[in-house]
Amino acid sequence: MLLKIRDLVVKYGAVSALQGISLKVDDGRIVALIGANGAGKTSLLNAISGVAKRSGGSITLDGRPVPDAPHKVVEMGIVQVPEGRRVFPSLAVEENLLAGAMTRKDKAGISASMQEVYQLFPRLLERRNQLAGTLSGGEQQMLAIGRGLMAKPRVLMIDEPSLGLAPLLIRDVMRCIERLNDSGTTVLLVEQNASKALAVCDHAYVLETGKIVMEGEGQALLSDPRIREAYLGEKPEREASSR
Repeated sequence: MLLKIRDLVVKYGAVSALQGISLKVDDGRIVALIGANGAGKTSLLNAISGVAKRSGGSITLDGRPVPDAPHKVVEMGIVQVPEGRRVFPSLAVEENLLAGAMTRKDKAGISASMQEVYQLFPRLLERRNQLAGTLSGGEQQMLAIGRGLMAKPRVLMIDEPSLGLAPLLIRDVMRCIERLNDSGTTVLLVEQNASKALAVCDHAYVLETGKIVMEGEGQALLSDPRIREAYLGEKPEREASSR
C-alpha cells in the first residue's frame, strides 16, 4: 500500500474531530471519503498534510513516517487541493500553475509537468494568460487540481471538488479526476456528493462523527441500501411500498 493511516486522532480543544481513524490508499487507485458536514473528512486531509495537529496515531507513505510540517509533506509527495479552490485570482493561469511547482528545482521537469496539465485540461491552455479570478467555477477547480499536479505528487488529495458547481460542471470535474488517475496519479477524494464520489472511486470509507462506520468498493457501497438512504435520499423499500 502507498499511504497508510493508523489510529489517527485529531482534537480541537476538548472536541475530538477524528477518533482513531485507520485506512489505506493503494498505489494508482482513487479512494473516496464520504460523509455529512462535520464528519471529519477535511480534518483527516489536514492531518495528513500537516495543517492540523495530530493528537495520536501514525501516517506513513511507502512505510516512511509522514512529517507534520506542510512543506515537508509536499516534498515527500503528498499534495492537497483545498476546499473552495483558492486559486490566486490576480495571477494568470500559468502563473498559478508555476506556483504549484515552488518546491521543485528541475526546470525541464516543471516544463514537462506544465504540458501534462495542459493535455489533461485543454481549457487551461486556451486561458493560460487569463487572470484566474475571471475563470468559471469549473475552470478554477481544474486550475486548482492542475496546480496540485505541478508538485508531481505521489498522492493528490482533493477536498470537495464539486462544491458550488452546477451539475454539468461537476460531471466535467469528475471526468478530469478519472483521467488524471488513468495517467497514474493516486487520488484521495473527499466529497459530500456521495453518488459522484462512489461512481468514480475504487474504494471508499464512510465517516460519521470522526469514525469510519463503513468501507468497501465504490460500486458496492453505491448499491448499498443504507448508503442510498443516508446519503442519496432514498426511502427504504418497506416504507416506499407502503405509500
